[in-house]
Amino acid sequence: MAIRTAVLVLLLTATAVGSAVAAPQARREPARVPEGAAGDAVPLPVVVPLPRPRPITAPAKPPEPDPKILAERDACLERLAVVAEAEPEPPAAGQPACQAQDLVRLSAIRLAGGERVAVAATARIRCTLAEALVAWMRDDVAALMTPSGGRPATMVVDTSYECRPRNRIAGAKISEHGRGNAVDLRGFVLADGRSVGLTDPIADKTLRSALAKSVCARFTTVLGPGSDGYHEDHVHLDLAERRKDFRICQWDVRDPVPLPRPRPKLDAEPDSEPEQEP
Repeated sequence: MAIRTAVLVLLLTATAVGSAVAAPQARREPARVPEGAAGDAVPLPVVVPLPRPRPITAPAKPPEPDPKILAERDACLERLAVVAEAEPEPPAAGQPACQAQDLVRLSAIRLAGGERVAVAATARIRCTLAEALVAWMRDDVAALMTPSGGRPATMVVDTSYECRPRNRIAGAKISEHGRGNAVDLRGFVLADGRSVGLTDPIADKTLRSALAKSVCARFTTVLGPGSDGYHEDHVHLDLAERRKDFRICQWDVRDPVPLPRPRPKLDAEPDSEPEQEP
């Protein structure tokens, strides 16, 4: 009995071993590593949220009309009507420091003899500044130019009203141009077609010196060549109000730059080299 049991156990063991050898084992695929990761985790793309849209702001509205300022402007226009061509301008709207209600557009000046002097381009300035400009042209400029044999026919304006900082430098104070209280002049064109540049060294220095003296007596700020480097090709005029009626007059009336001396003439070189002695 014991022998039969032992034989049966051996037969069952052999059968189990043969089945294990014959049955194919399943292959395990190795874990795939993403390309470029070298075994490290692949970083996810960073999503940056878009900024919120800026709120829509309405453009600056013109200031409420001040009856007193408008009345003074209208009275000024009545005085100008006799000696110039000027029209009222809508109030300027922009930054709070650039708002002006008494702007006019000056397009021409009439001299004492009735001659018309065009203003090109038309100046958009405060009426008080227009009056000062007209008075200077009629009383000083015309009289100073008569001895030189010319009559002004056009006043050449470079800049008038413009809402900007001084000398267009970011962060600087608002220029008097931003208040309509300043004008930049290039010069004049005479009736015979000649031009007189206020900063042109070639133009008559005696005339330019007289113009500089007269304009400094009428305007509180005069900036030209030699002032600050920003007014080398024009002259800035304004009526800025300062303490104790302080005035600024900086305009160098310059002489023409002398031409360099001509180079001395060198003796003409011979066409051929001289023969050398043996």
